[in-house]
Amino acid sequence: MNKKILISVFAAALFIGGIGIIELNRRVPQEPGSAAIENLAVCLKKSGAVFYGASWCSHCANQKSEFGTYAADLPYVDCPTDPHACLQLNINAYPTWVMPDGQRLVGEQSLSDLAKASGCRFQ
Repeated sequence: MNKKILISVFAAALFIGGIGIIELNRRVPQEPGSAAIENLAVCLKKSGAVFYGASWCSHCANQKSEFGTYAADLPYVDCPTDPHACLQLNINAYPTWVMPDGQRLVGEQSLSDLAKASGCRFQ
């Protein structure tokens, strides 16, 4: 094959591949930064939302892992440790989030769903 044609085909392939990578990166949603996650955890606590769970609950562990190091800032009640609080509210599934308006979210929730339900900003 002619050297000029080979170089042209290679250059075109690189150009098309570069455009594809740029488009892919533009379409992939960016992960929220740690400041946004920290702000959400603090806002959830200030809002009066409460996260009810159990230390042995894998779904609760998954929910906490969404917050990373800021899970310690969550308004969390461990039901086996504080059964009265959970029985009083009839919490019978983990995780359960009780929002300030009384709305209950049962099961693992996305951070954006928690923000919407609590009135907190999350970006």
